[in-house]
Amino acid sequence: MPHITYVRRTRRRWALSQPELAQLLGISQSVISRIETGDLIPGTSLAFGLQVIFGQSPRALFPGLYSAVEDTVMTQAAELDRALGARKDYATETKRRLLTAMAHRADASPSA
Repeated sequence: MPHITYVRRTRRRWALSQPELAQLLGISQSVISRIETGDLIPGTSLAFGLQVIFGQSPRALFPGLYSAVEDTVMTQAAELDRALGARKDYATETKRRLLTAMAHRADASPSA
C-alpha cells in the first residue's frame, strides 16, 4: 500500500529533477520515482540523505509512513503497559513514564 510522501513536492520546490536528486543520493532515478509515489519505503540512510538535502525530517517527508509506524508502536506500548500490571517498583515506574511521554507525543503529533 502506498504511503503519503512529500518528496516530490519538496524536490520540485527546489527545482531538482528526479535524475538530479538521484545523483545527489547516489541512487537511480527509478528509485526516486518509486519513493515519490509511495511505492517504496526508503531505508534509514536514504531518509537521512533526504534530510541532509532538504533540511526536513523523515517524519515531515513521509507522514503516512510515520503515522503507520506510530500506530504500530503505540499498540505495542499499550500491550507493554497492560503486561506491567499493578507493580510499583522503580523499573516499572520508569517504563510507565516513558510510555506516558510516548502517548503525549503521539497525541500532540500533527495528523498526516
